[in-house]
Amino acid sequence: MSITLTTASTSSSALTPEPVPFHRVAHARGARRLWFRPLVALAVSALAYVLFGMLLLLATALVADVAPPRAVLEPSAGWADPLNPMDQVLGHGYDPLGQVGIGIFAVAMGLLAWKTGGIELPILLHAANNTTLFAIAPMIPGSTEQGEVTVLGFLATTVPLLLFTSGLWRWFDRREGLAPGEPCRGAAPARCARPVPAAAPTTLEA
Repeated sequence: MSITLTTASTSSSALTPEPVPFHRVAHARGARRLWFRPLVALAVSALAYVLFGMLLLLATALVADVAPPRAVLEPSAGWADPLNPMDQVLGHGYDPLGQVGIGIFAVAMGLLAWKTGGIELPILLHAANNTTLFAIAPMIPGSTEQGEVTVLGFLATTVPLLLFTSGLWRWFDRREGLAPGEPCRGAAPARCARPVPAAAPTTLEA
């Protein structure tokens, strides 16, 4: 007589979906992959952007019109003053050099989301970046300018961004035991744990 034993880890791994990188999570749901879904998502995002932008401008105009002192809440001519909070209501109407900086920032945030399997670190770095920019704006003209961006302003924002991104990348690798080009997979608490291969059944002879 023989008895086959199956370990608990084997049965649990069979019931648990294989962990996937953050950017592939949508494909792990098992839903039908319809070709037009990305186009619908793009259209809905564009519509939401326009509607929320209009609501924000309307609210800004109403507040600036009824709340004293009006000089504080009134946008400047051309909405181009980096120290005017109404002008910063933070679009990005930059020149080509500024758009390059925004592109680098977007790629850095996307890579961090891919690496960590979530958007927590990109949000943290984005908030820290904006806070730093506003803090140094009086000392470095052009660092938050919506329009023409100086070379000094570009370097003052892009170089620290790349340094902090690479530092967070290496810190996350060390904490999770990942290789530099390896993304995080899975879910908390062992979010980045590598999948354990299923153990072969053990047969006992009686």
